[in-house]
Amino acid sequence: MFPESDNDLKVLNHHVYEYRKGLRNLVLHTIPMSLKVWAEARLERDSIPYIVCPVSNRKINLFFGEKDCVDVIASFGSKKLNEFTPEETSSIMTEDKIPVKKNGGRESAGLMLCYALWI
Repeated sequence: MFPESDNDLKVLNHHVYEYRKGLRNLVLHTIPMSLKVWAEARLERDSIPYIVCPVSNRKINLFFGEKDCVDVIASFGSKKLNEFTPEETSSIMTEDKIPVKKNGGRESAGLMLCYALWI
């Protein structure tokens, strides 16, 4: 498949696993542009909300997780991570009351922490 990017695929699959288990609400994963189609297909197959942000001609940042968290990232526009304001950075690292799925997929109100895994 993509032997040179095998580790990228393994880490992405592990992040998806952690998200599905509820360990992470928002993940940032930087991958080579060559894996973009594969990564998008992987997230779409599991109906995981995501947004792609270009880093360079060779790399992309892939944010995925809870829709509310991904929507926050999308609201920042096409900024690079180093262009986020302190307020924007704070908004993805702040606890907010939003519905979370627990107990077999039933909705319940709770605290959710939107944070990114900066790798």
